Amino acid sequence: MLQRRYPIDGGKQKTAKISHTFQAIATIAITTWLLSLCATTAQAQCQDLDCAIKEIQELIASDQGKAAVEAAKNYSKAFPDDRGIQVLLGVSYLTADNTMWAIRVLTRHVQNHPDDCEARTWLARAYLTTGKPDMATEALKDPACSDGSPVAVRALMLKAVATPEDTHNLLLKARKSKSAWKIERLALPSLIARQDSTYMPDLSWRLEASGGWTSNPRMGSPTDATSDSSAGGSALSGLDFWLNLSPETGIVIRPVLEFQTRMFWLFAKDTRKLSYVQLGGKVGLQVWASSPRIILSYRPDLVIMPLGFRNEAGPVSFSAGHRGELEIEISRWVTAFFGAGRRIFRELPRTRTEVDLALGGHVPLGKIGNLVWAGAGRVYRARHPAYNLHGASLALSTQFRLPKGFLAKASASFSADWYPDSAGFGGIDIFGSATARRDLLFRVGPAFFSPDLKGVRIGLGYDYSNRLSTAQNYAFDDHRITLKVAWTGDKMLWGPGLADSAPIIDMPWDTSSGSTGLEERVQDLLRQDEQVQRSSSCVQ
Repeated sequence: MLQRRYPIDGGKQKTAKISHTFQAIATIAITTWLLSLCATTAQAQCQDLDCAIKEIQELIASDQGKAAVEAAKNYSKAFPDDRGIQVLLGVSYLTADNTMWAIRVLTRHVQNHPDDCEARTWLARAYLTTGKPDMATEALKDPACSDGSPVAVRALMLKAVATPEDTHNLLLKARKSKSAWKIERLALPSLIARQDSTYMPDLSWRLEASGGWTSNPRMGSPTDATSDSSAGGSALSGLDFWLNLSPETGIVIRPVLEFQTRMFWLFAKDTRKLSYVQLGGKVGLQVWASSPRIILSYRPDLVIMPLGFRNEAGPVSFSAGHRGELEIEISRWVTAFFGAGRRIFRELPRTRTEVDLALGGHVPLGKIGNLVWAGAGRVYRARHPAYNLHGASLALSTQFRLPKGFLAKASASFSADWYPDSAGFGGIDIFGSATARRDLLFRVGPAFFSPDLKGVRIGLGYDYSNRLSTAQNYAFDDHRITLKVAWTGDKMLWGPGLADSAPIIDMPWDTSSGSTGLEERVQDLLRQDEQVQRSSSCVQ
């Protein structure tokens, strides 16, 4: 069918089409004029350089990357010779997740201004974002980034991230710098904690208050009390405080000073005299910052029975220990311990010479948590042979990160003790057993903790303990529930001062240490078991 040359409506359709065309053209023209007017207005929003820089900074700080890019591009035309605008343009691209263009812009700027270390730090940051640490290190190879200035501190921190094999030396050099910008001063301690495998805080502490109930208050008594089936449970409370001072000296030797106290209180009338206070500490030297790291120390401790012992009114000094200890961090994950000394008891026949060995370490479980393990062996030679002891212990503790910042912990320990000369020695049956006393102790318990609030966590824990013994008077089992409030923290005691100058823009750093605050050292894992503490001097 042929198409008609002229419309059958006498030309009305043609006239309408022409009218619509003119309307469309007019609409496009008006829209284009309005957009150009808006663009002109936007370009003219800031007439001076300071205003322009502030606007871009605010857009970047509010994570409006695309808007920051457009603003920086506009102002780079108005202020083509200003280095700050060019650096902010590169940072804007990085904020907008356009790393390729960030690298292009910053590379071109560095080629034109090779002594601009601040631009180099952002170029290095862009390369690290793309997983190119070698290129990041190359970007920072300029004398301007090694002059001890605040921007040089930022460069050292970036180099530490890019070159893990030299992290300790680079971050130590950053600490020794005269001054740093505010954000780098805040981020340096947490970066050291996360990146430096040899990290040891200058000052660290842990304070834990607890209260609860135990079905067998005699379990864990430092006096090695006998069982009493007629005795009931007891409310309990405890307070543990640990403080470690080991300031970085910048040389191969640093001092180690530790203080620890524990107060454990029982409220039942029949067993409240088993309450005790333990005071301890450590004075020593750490040699070498990296593995094998060695700590030589002297550790005294004192156990006091505030309400008396047997027929003596309190307070009574129950035992005092004097020990020398050697700790060797074989690698980041494994540590060995050796200890020896003398422990004097109120009951003189129990006074003994102690020798013990321990090996422990950490096993990372990825993002979900970590595992700490420890094994210990011990030999005691007592003043009365019946108290001679051979023993071994194994302890495990796992920590899991839960959603919303909650934590879950689970621990288990096992120990075996043998008193080879205790079977009626010299006609005296000390433990009430015709055969040599042998003990097997098992302990297991979960705990759950609240999210961290400025270093404070609230937790609820349950522990079940069972001790089998050939001396029936020393066989126990115990159910224990405790509510805990723990405060932990650490602090870097010295570092760069606050610089008078400020950067073009702050570089974002993760200021968290990556720590939950409740990670346990190998020593802590052993000390937390009261029964192991009773029989193992390695954990006193």
